[in-house]
Amino acid sequence: MWGIGRQWEMNRLKARRINMGQGIELADERTVCAAITQEFINSPSLTGLWVEEDQDSDQSKEERYFTIDREMEYTDKSKKVDIFIRKYRRENNNLIPVKPPCFIEAKRARRWVPDINSGTAECADLQHQEVKKDIDKLRAEMVSRTEEIYSHVLVWGVHRNQSEGDHPLEFFQKFDGCVKLHKVRWLPLEWTCPSVDDIQCGRVQIPLVDAALWIALAQVFRLPA
Repeated sequence: MWGIGRQWEMNRLKARRINMGQGIELADERTVCAAITQEFINSPSLTGLWVEEDQDSDQSKEERYFTIDREMEYTDKSKKVDIFIRKYRRENNNLIPVKPPCFIEAKRARRWVPDINSGTAECADLQHQEVKKDIDKLRAEMVSRTEEIYSHVLVWGVHRNQSEGDHPLEFFQKFDGCVKLHKVRWLPLEWTCPSVDDIQCGRVQIPLVDAALWIALAQVFRLPA
Protein backbone atom coordinates (compact mmCIF):
# COMPACT_ATOMS: atom_id res chain seq x y z
CA MET A 1 0.00 0.00 0.00
CA TRP A 2 2.83 2.42 0.81
CA GLY A 3 4.27 2.07 -2.69
CA ILE A 4 1.11 3.29 -4.41
CA GLY A 5 1.32 6.88 -3.28
CA ARG A 6 1.76 9.14 -0.31
CA GLN A 7 -1.11 8.53 2.06
CA TRP A 8 -2.06 12.19 2.51
CA GLU A 9 -2.69 12.54 -1.24
CA MET A 10 -5.27 9.78 -1.32
CA ASN A 11 -8.88 10.04 -0.24
CA ARG A 12 -10.54 7.34 1.88
CA LEU A 13 -12.67 5.93 -0.93
CA LYS A 14 -9.70 5.38 -3.22
CA ALA A 15 -7.59 3.89 -0.43
CA ARG A 16 -10.28 1.32 0.40
CA ARG A 17 -10.33 0.11 -3.20
CA ILE A 18 -6.71 -0.96 -2.91
CA ASN A 19 -7.79 -4.00 -0.93
CA MET A 20 -10.71 -4.93 -3.15
CA GLY A 21 -10.75 -7.36 -6.04
CA GLN A 22 -12.56 -10.38 -7.45
CA GLY A 23 -9.51 -12.36 -8.48
CA ILE A 24 -10.17 -15.42 -6.34
CA GLU A 25 -13.84 -15.41 -7.27
CA LEU A 26 -13.26 -15.17 -11.02
CA ALA A 27 -10.11 -17.26 -11.41
CA ASP A 28 -10.52 -20.46 -13.38
CA GLU A 29 -10.74 -23.55 -11.16
CA ARG A 30 -7.85 -25.24 -12.93
CA THR A 31 -5.74 -22.12 -12.38
CA VAL A 32 -6.50 -22.26 -8.67
CA CYS A 33 -5.59 -25.96 -8.57
CA ALA A 34 -2.34 -25.19 -10.37
CA ALA A 35 -1.52 -22.49 -7.82
CA ILE A 36 -2.27 -24.89 -4.95
CA THR A 37 -0.04 -27.49 -6.57
CA GLN A 38 2.86 -25.06 -6.98
CA GLU A 39 2.50 -23.95 -3.38
CA PHE A 40 2.52 -27.59 -2.28
CA ILE A 41 5.63 -28.39 -4.31
CA ASN A 42 7.52 -25.40 -2.89
CA SER A 43 6.58 -26.28 0.69
CA PRO A 44 9.27 -27.79 2.96
CA SER A 45 6.54 -30.17 4.15
CA LEU A 46 7.28 -32.31 1.07
CA THR A 47 10.67 -33.25 2.48
CA GLY A 48 11.43 -35.73 5.24
CA LEU A 49 10.55 -33.32 8.02
CA TRP A 50 7.51 -35.38 8.98
CA VAL A 51 7.92 -38.25 11.44
CA GLU A 52 5.39 -40.47 13.16
CA GLU A 53 4.24 -38.85 16.41
CA ASP A 54 3.67 -42.13 18.25
CA GLN A 55 7.28 -43.28 17.92
CA ASP A 56 9.38 -42.65 21.04
CA SER A 57 12.88 -43.53 19.93
CA ASP A 58 14.74 -41.20 17.59
CA GLN A 59 16.34 -44.23 15.93
CA SER A 60 12.94 -45.71 15.06
CA LYS A 61 11.43 -42.57 13.55
CA GLU A 62 10.64 -42.91 9.87
CA GLU A 63 10.83 -39.98 7.52
CA ARG A 64 7.69 -39.16 5.57
CA TYR A 65 7.60 -37.64 2.08
CA PHE A 66 4.69 -36.43 -0.03
CA THR A 67 3.96 -36.09 -3.75
CA ILE A 68 1.18 -34.24 -5.53
CA ASP A 69 -0.23 -34.90 -9.00
CA ARG A 70 -2.87 -33.25 -11.17
CA GLU A 71 -5.57 -34.89 -13.30
CA MET A 72 -5.02 -38.43 -12.01
CA GLU A 73 -7.38 -40.92 -13.67
CA TYR A 74 -10.23 -42.61 -11.87
CA THR A 75 -10.48 -46.37 -12.06
CA ASP A 76 -13.01 -46.32 -14.92
CA LYS A 77 -10.66 -44.08 -17.00
CA SER A 78 -13.55 -41.75 -17.87
CA LYS A 79 -12.72 -39.00 -15.35
CA LYS A 80 -9.73 -37.37 -13.72
CA VAL A 81 -9.43 -36.10 -10.17
CA ASP A 82 -8.24 -32.53 -9.59
CA ILE A 83 -5.54 -33.27 -7.00
CA PHE A 84 -3.94 -36.58 -6.04
CA ILE A 85 -1.64 -36.80 -2.99
CA ARG A 86 0.46 -39.75 -1.92
CA LYS A 87 2.64 -40.30 1.14
CA TYR A 88 5.91 -42.25 1.13
CA ARG A 89 8.35 -43.59 3.70
CA ARG A 90 12.06 -44.18 3.19
CA GLU A 91 13.32 -47.74 3.37
CA ASN A 92 16.89 -48.66 2.33
CA ASN A 93 17.18 -45.45 0.34
CA ASN A 94 13.95 -46.29 -1.50
CA LEU A 95 10.63 -44.47 -1.19
CA ILE A 96 7.83 -46.92 -0.37
CA PRO A 97 4.22 -45.69 -0.83
CA VAL A 98 2.16 -45.53 2.35
CA LYS A 99 -1.50 -46.42 1.92
CA PRO A 100 -4.00 -44.99 1.43
CA PRO A 101 -3.57 -42.23 -1.21
CA CYS A 102 -5.76 -39.12 -1.19
CA PHE A 103 -8.18 -37.95 -3.89
CA ILE A 104 -9.25 -34.28 -3.76
CA GLU A 105 -11.90 -32.69 -5.97
CA ALA A 106 -11.71 -28.87 -6.00
CA LYS A 107 -14.61 -26.53 -6.62
CA ARG A 108 -15.53 -22.90 -6.04
CA ALA A 109 -18.55 -22.32 -3.83
CA ARG A 110 -20.33 -19.96 -6.23
CA ARG A 111 -20.36 -19.50 -9.97
CA TRP A 112 -19.69 -16.07 -11.42
CA VAL A 113 -20.72 -14.86 -14.87
CA PRO A 114 -18.25 -12.35 -16.41
CA ASP A 115 -19.39 -9.42 -18.54
CA ILE A 116 -16.47 -8.70 -20.86
CA ASN A 117 -17.89 -5.42 -22.19
CA SER A 118 -18.34 -3.81 -18.78
CA GLY A 119 -15.36 -5.50 -17.15
CA THR A 120 -17.53 -6.76 -14.28
CA ALA A 121 -18.98 -10.08 -13.16
CA GLU A 122 -22.39 -11.00 -11.84
CA CYS A 123 -22.93 -13.41 -8.99
CA ALA A 124 -24.69 -16.66 -9.94
CA ASP A 125 -25.90 -19.70 -8.03
CA LEU A 126 -24.10 -21.61 -5.33
CA GLN A 127 -22.59 -24.81 -6.73
CA HIS A 128 -24.18 -27.33 -4.38
CA GLN A 129 -25.16 -29.65 -7.22
CA GLU A 130 -21.70 -29.53 -8.78
CA VAL A 131 -20.02 -30.33 -5.45
CA LYS A 132 -22.53 -33.15 -4.89
CA LYS A 133 -21.51 -34.63 -8.26
CA ASP A 134 -17.88 -34.58 -7.12
CA ILE A 135 -18.88 -36.30 -3.88
CA ASP A 136 -20.71 -38.99 -5.85
CA LYS A 137 -17.66 -39.55 -8.08
CA LEU A 138 -15.40 -39.94 -5.07
CA ARG A 139 -17.80 -42.32 -3.35
CA ALA A 140 -18.01 -44.45 -6.47
CA GLU A 141 -14.21 -44.55 -6.65
CA MET A 142 -13.99 -45.67 -3.03
CA VAL A 143 -16.22 -48.63 -3.87
CA SER A 144 -14.56 -49.60 -7.14
CA ARG A 145 -10.96 -49.55 -5.86
CA THR A 146 -9.57 -52.62 -4.17
CA GLU A 147 -7.26 -50.48 -2.01
CA GLU A 148 -8.51 -47.95 0.50
CA ILE A 149 -8.33 -44.27 -0.43
CA TYR A 150 -8.98 -41.01 1.36
CA SER A 151 -11.47 -38.75 -0.43
CA HIS A 152 -11.96 -35.01 0.09
CA VAL A 153 -13.61 -32.02 -1.52
CA LEU A 154 -11.79 -28.69 -1.43
CA VAL A 155 -14.16 -25.74 -1.72
CA TRP A 156 -13.43 -22.02 -1.62
CA GLY A 157 -15.67 -18.97 -1.56
CA VAL A 158 -16.07 -15.42 -0.31
CA HIS A 159 -18.27 -14.53 2.64
CA ARG A 160 -19.60 -11.00 2.86
CA ASN A 161 -21.76 -9.43 5.52
CA GLN A 162 -25.44 -10.25 5.03
CA SER A 163 -24.72 -12.81 2.28
CA GLU A 164 -26.72 -16.02 2.44
CA GLY A 165 -25.21 -19.46 1.98
CA ASP A 166 -21.67 -18.20 1.43
CA HIS A 167 -20.47 -19.16 4.90
CA PRO A 168 -18.62 -22.53 4.86
CA LEU A 169 -20.78 -23.98 7.63
CA GLU A 170 -23.95 -23.04 5.76
CA PHE A 171 -22.56 -24.35 2.48
CA PHE A 172 -21.68 -27.80 3.83
CA GLN A 173 -24.98 -28.21 5.67
CA LYS A 174 -26.40 -29.24 2.28
CA PHE A 175 -24.29 -32.42 2.42
CA ASP A 176 -25.23 -33.64 5.87
CA GLY A 177 -24.16 -37.25 6.26
CA CYS A 178 -22.00 -37.23 3.10
CA VAL A 179 -19.01 -35.24 4.28
CA LYS A 180 -17.34 -34.00 7.44
CA LEU A 181 -15.81 -30.52 7.49
CA HIS A 182 -12.16 -31.03 8.37
CA LYS A 183 -10.36 -27.68 8.02
CA VAL A 184 -11.36 -24.07 7.29
CA ARG A 185 -8.95 -21.20 6.65
CA TRP A 186 -9.85 -17.50 6.33
CA LEU A 187 -8.17 -14.57 4.58
CA PRO A 188 -9.59 -11.01 4.82
CA LEU A 189 -10.24 -9.44 1.41
CA GLU A 190 -12.05 -6.19 2.18
CA TRP A 191 -11.96 -4.18 5.36
CA THR A 192 -12.80 -0.75 6.74
CA CYS A 193 -10.16 0.89 8.91
CA PRO A 194 -11.38 2.94 11.88
CA SER A 195 -10.48 6.59 12.06
CA VAL A 196 -8.34 8.02 14.82
CA ASP A 197 -11.45 9.62 16.35
CA ASP A 198 -13.27 6.25 16.44
CA ILE A 199 -10.30 4.61 18.13
CA GLN A 200 -9.81 7.36 20.68
CA CYS A 201 -13.52 7.43 21.52
CA GLY A 202 -13.66 3.66 21.85
CA ARG A 203 -16.30 3.21 19.17
CA VAL A 204 -14.14 0.97 16.98
CA GLN A 205 -10.83 -0.53 18.06
CA ILE A 206 -9.84 -2.67 15.08
CA PRO A 207 -10.55 -2.77 11.32
CA LEU A 208 -13.95 -4.18 10.39
CA VAL A 209 -13.77 -7.08 7.93
CA ASP A 210 -16.34 -6.63 5.17
CA ALA A 211 -15.43 -9.71 3.12
CA ALA A 212 -13.19 -12.73 3.66
CA LEU A 213 -12.03 -15.60 1.51
CA TRP A 214 -12.52 -19.06 2.98
CA ILE A 215 -11.13 -22.36 1.82
CA ALA A 216 -12.52 -25.56 3.33
CA LEU A 217 -11.44 -29.19 3.19
CA ALA A 218 -14.11 -31.80 3.90
CA GLN A 219 -13.70 -35.57 4.07
CA VAL A 220 -16.06 -37.69 1.99
CA PHE A 221 -17.50 -40.79 3.64
CA ARG A 222 -17.85 -44.14 1.94
CA LEU A 223 -21.34 -45.25 0.92
CA PRO A 224 -22.94 -47.46 3.58
CA ALA A 225 -22.84 -51.19 2.82
